[in-house]
Amino acid sequence: MINGYSDLRSRNIAQFSIMIIKRFPQIHIQPLSACMASIPMLAQIWVDVLGRSWLPKVTAMSIAHDLAKNIAKDTLPITLVAKCDSKPIGMVTLCKTDGLDSKLTPWLSDFVVAERHQNRGVGQALMDAALHNSVALGYKKLHLFTFDEKLLGYYQRFGWKTIDKDVYKNHPMTVMRIDLHQIS
Repeated sequence: MINGYSDLRSRNIAQFSIMIIKRFPQIHIQPLSACMASIPMLAQIWVDVLGRSWLPKVTAMSIAHDLAKNIAKDTLPITLVAKCDSKPIGMVTLCKTDGLDSKLTPWLSDFVVAERHQNRGVGQALMDAALHNSVALGYKKLHLFTFDEKLLGYYQRFGWKTIDKDVYKNHPMTVMRIDLHQIS
């Protein structure tokens, strides 16, 4: 059991939403399909948090184009959006692939929180929602990669384990996996 969720498979989305609201009352998590107008702001958050440091050639316009494809609710890709006072402040995407030449699937991707909202529980709320959705979709494992070695401890708190080291677009990266049976 991780994050206090003893049986996520038996909980429906409405029950899970109530749990998130109780734990993080200022944060509302919803699928991107419910807030398509947020795409330009989310793309800019992605560029500000990830792009400038790690992928500076990626534009907000290209991220917005990719995000517009992530409007499913029950099949991958799914993007979940964190909002505070009706404004998007972060997101996470569940997808089949994450741009790597890998047979691993599915992936947690585009996990970003606007800098001024970091360290306030937004990332934890998004991670909880992503893990719940992965379990609800029947996945047994989830993968991610990070360029930032400083984030390894953050992910490990949720139960993620390093499974590989590699290079992506000339940056060293760490590939991690979480066994979702831990949270069910």
